[in-house]
Amino acid sequence: MSDAPSSPVRRLGGRVARERTLVAATELYVAQGVNATGMDQPATVANASKRTLYTHFTGKDELVTPV
Repeated sequence: MSDAPSSPVRRLGGRVARERTLVAATELYVAQGVNATGMDQPATVANASKRTLYTHFTGKDELVTPV
């Protein structure tokens, strides 16, 4: 175990990050259009890493039409 102090900023992952990413993607797609919105933009707006984004969604198609 490490004795390193915990970070004061708590990172929210899992389902919360997935939901934030969906909300961010929806807002960006409405404002800019699907084709004009890159995959990095929803991750940035949702305060999630691209790794987290790709863990939940394999690509833009899944963000546009989530199951």
